[in-house]
Amino acid sequence: AAYFIAYCRSHGLDPFRRDAFLVKYDQKTAAQVVTSHAYFLRRASRNPKYRGFQSGLCVSNSDTEGVIIDIEGGILPPGSILLGGWCKVFMHEYHEPVTMKLPLEEYNKSQATWRSMRNTMIIKCAEAHAHRKACPDELGGLYTEDEMRAAQGDGEKYAAPKPKHADNEVMDAEFADLEEELAEEEEENLSTHENEEAEEVDKE
Repeated sequence: AAYFIAYCRSHGLDPFRRDAFLVKYDQKTAAQVVTSHAYFLRRASRNPKYRGFQSGLCVSNSDTEGVIIDIEGGILPPGSILLGGWCKVFMHEYHEPVTMKLPLEEYNKSQATWRSMRNTMIIKCAEAHAHRKACPDELGGLYTEDEMRAAQGDGEKYAAPKPKHADNEVMDAEFADLEEELAEEEEENLSTHENEEAEEVDKE
């Protein structure tokens, strides 16, 4: 848990907003830190060059004669074969969008979530890859829960964990300190934004 706190602080993650989780995939390995998909999109949007994204499915059918086509969104047309997912991230002053295409066979290992929502899952993984590639300063080294599920399977997820052991009071205090620190930072950012708006009004 102490590592989780330090990790969140170093990457600007707020576990109380469910930006990050501790996920334990089996009894033999330690819990791993994963981030939420929503956090990826929110963090990327802070990049001043970010201009949004498009995503969808890579499919083929008898009409395309084996040619792979990209369709936007997650609805698989009747008679089509799902091959993967794609995402394009648009950045200001980039000549081409940052594009990522992922093959379904490398990610779909018949995990529970992939069996029920494979279209959605492969798209979300493609979105995470593309945003990480487009915004390395903001997202480099971070991986989403969906990507880790593809690699490790479904695990047991913990949010802002508080383990039961002799040092429980210390851990509770650390989480309390983190929550207070994050609240102060949010208040400071809000105050700065309000001051900037006031200065703009004065200039007008």
